[in-house]
Amino acid sequence: ELSVRAAEGVRDLCLVPGNYGRAVARNLGIAGGRIVTMSNYVGFALEKIAELPLKGILLVGQVGKLMKVAGGSLHTHSRYSDGRRETFAALAAREGAGPSDIASILEANTLDEAVTTFQGRPWRDAALRAGAERTAKRAALAAPALDKVGAVLFTLPDRIVAASKGVEELLRRLEAQP
Repeated sequence: ELSVRAAEGVRDLCLVPGNYGRAVARNLGIAGGRIVTMSNYVGFALEKIAELPLKGILLVGQVGKLMKVAGGSLHTHSRYSDGRRETFAALAAREGAGPSDIASILEANTLDEAVTTFQGRPWRDAALRAGAERTAKRAALAAPALDKVGAVLFTLPDRIVAASKGVEELLRRLEAQP
């Protein structure tokens, strides 16, 4: 699908893990033909993108899935990687979360649960933005020829909780393409 889109002249794409990400991307105004499902294979998709004449990508995914990427995992299936809570806990600690909050994050059943539990805490949004930035940075490192990489994190069903810098420009580019 990546190769087909590139052959059609598309230069900017939105990558999503699955149907929830696709729905959020559509709600952001991204044309359906610009959205590619990568499933758990973030690294594989980025390797292919590095071989194509693409200019920008926007990753849109559930906070737990993309926090794995922020932590360095490019294959996000639960059988092969985790670290989503640990990555968020480290970012939260850096932003001022206390020991009991860190423990709660690490003990949460899902990252959605932890993110929702700490809504309104001063460190939460900063930690989520840092996670979005790290996700975009990891993707950019895997596909260095791209001129713009961004990330949007959401909780279920479709509440956006963070976006990396430059997402607005990518959204304009994704909307403007024929």
